[in-house]
Amino acid sequence: MSRFMSGFLKSVAAVVCALLVLQAVPARAEEDTVVKSRTRLDTARGYIAGLNADYSFNLPHDASARQIIIDRVILRDATMALERLDFFVAPVTAGPEPAPLLSLYVFTNYQWNDMYRLKRVLKSRDYVFAAYFEDKNPFTDLADRTAYTYVKYLLGDVDRLKRLIVLPPNQTSLYEFTLFLNGEPLTDPIIERGGTYYIPLRRLCEAMGYGVTWMAPKRTVYVIKGTFRYSFAISGTVYWGKGYVVSLIGGRCYASSGFFTRVLKKNLEIDEWGNVYVFDK
Repeated sequence: MSRFMSGFLKSVAAVVCALLVLQAVPARAEEDTVVKSRTRLDTARGYIAGLNADYSFNLPHDASARQIIIDRVILRDATMALERLDFFVAPVTAGPEPAPLLSLYVFTNYQWNDMYRLKRVLKSRDYVFAAYFEDKNPFTDLADRTAYTYVKYLLGDVDRLKRLIVLPPNQTSLYEFTLFLNGEPLTDPIIERGGTYYIPLRRLCEAMGYGVTWMAPKRTVYVIKGTFRYSFAISGTVYWGKGYVVSLIGGRCYASSGFFTRVLKKNLEIDEWGNVYVFDK
């Protein structure tokens, strides 16, 4: 076997191993093979310091904070991530075990790999924060399920989790594939495919005061504001307009920049990091 092929196979094996380690909170039976140490953190102060102490995480200040349990996990393979923070929800009633909510990983920029099955939360000069979110509420008691649902509302998506991360001045967050309206970031990300940047049509239009209606029987989208009326029918998953394209991605309608500049007559800019800036003033 050539030296090149041997090195290639080792790289593939390393990536596969990383995916297995990072795709979810490991089951307790697998802890010994993946985790070097696990430490229960004190959340009473309303925040926790990062492992390197130059970043920290704020916590909700209402009564729900008492239900949040956080473990700091150090992985055996130090090249995978700096640390992992496992968030659990403690039950209100006696008996059930705390239920996993999410795992927040902190990588250096050199450790991070887009192949990891994680949702990227924030990127700074030196770090990438990414998360794995649990899908199901495992509790059966109504009080426990209600507590879990509320804590998930506070922490259970990328945008809310991002707001909890506190960076020092030299670690200001870097935006990538983010949609901005009049200088303010919106939560829905930009999708890049083949060099075309797709913008969430409903999210941006409604933020600018347009009404957006989807008529399923005719597969037609209506965009309305005052006397302005515009509609188009999507055949399959794509509509090709004059100078723009609209695509259904994951059941949602995304439009290329030309829709907003040609149809809605908005000023729009795209920077080198894939951020889209729309001006509606």
